[in-house]
Amino acid sequence: CSNVLSSCPASFELSMQIQQITLLMLLPCLRSQVRSATSQSKGRTTAFQPEELGLGYAALQGGAAEYTGPLVGTPHWSCPKWHGGWAKKWFELGHMLDLDVVDGKGGTDDQRVYAQRDLVKAKVLFANYTRWIAQREDDVLAISSMFTMEVLFRLVRVVKPDLSLELGFAYGGSTIAMLAAMKQHATHNAIDPFQHAWFKDTGLAGVRAFQPAIQQIRSSQLMRDASTVSFIYWNESTSLTLSEFQRHRICLDMIFMDNGHKFDDNLMEIFHATQLLAIGGLLILHDVWMPSVTKAIDFATRNLPFSRVNVRPTKLVSDALLAVLIKVDHDSRNWDHYEPFR
Repeated sequence: CSNVLSSCPASFELSMQIQQITLLMLLPCLRSQVRSATSQSKGRTTAFQPEELGLGYAALQGGAAEYTGPLVGTPHWSCPKWHGGWAKKWFELGHMLDLDVVDGKGGTDDQRVYAQRDLVKAKVLFANYTRWIAQREDDVLAISSMFTMEVLFRLVRVVKPDLSLELGFAYGGSTIAMLAAMKQHATHNAIDPFQHAWFKDTGLAGVRAFQPAIQQIRSSQLMRDASTVSFIYWNESTSLTLSEFQRHRICLDMIFMDNGHKFDDNLMEIFHATQLLAIGGLLILHDVWMPSVTKAIDFATRNLPFSRVNVRPTKLVSDALLAVLIKVDHDSRNWDHYEPFR
């Protein structure tokens, strides 16, 4: 590791001389130190430090669900964690997720007022961010819509993931929305090997520039703490990074898919999501107007332990072009299982 990093601490933070790094370069460190990293990160407050973002660095944050079993000899491992709370309420409400609630419940009158104020502030943030990106880039199709950002913000606020993952970072609009709603001590990850080549690091610059606005929302009466959230950008391919997450037994509470939309890409990512998500965890897919996405959703709900979530308000979710799936059980299929899908 000394040839790559000035040191290889538990946090895997890069020396300032390194400008770009891939996951392959970190593998020796990850193999030897991932357990010490996850154990040391438990209960630790990690400040959101935007100066780290431009490095394109990779790190593993496993504090949300440390796995102490063997790293080999368990080919059928899947996340043993149960993301309770809101998921229990979802079952009780007949498979309905209401984005107008607080903490998976109705909430007190004050909580509802604070939540509404936060949503108004978040919409202002999304509008300002969209204008900021549009002034710098011509490819407006890659900018997350206001509808998408609002749904992601409200989903994160209700579900409260400890560890979330975003596949596809681009201009960072969805990241902005999710970070603004994260609970204390949560960690959000984004994977995108094309941030520099295709998007000229605009997403990273945007998250850095809008950190004060994110903190303002997070320091509201409802969230109360602006500093204890972490963001990790992975400058590597999705397939390789997800494989490493799975090999090191990292549990996730929420995954947002919005990168390559080829059917085989979708299947690969859903396969890993089946193993990595906690029971009760959410898999959110964007661009449901695309046949490759709708077929992947149908495959997942017919063959894998996923159920589609009815989310209110339904028109908002429809306008956002999102589908929300929940992992309802471990994958216990027979070796020859197959259900036809449309």
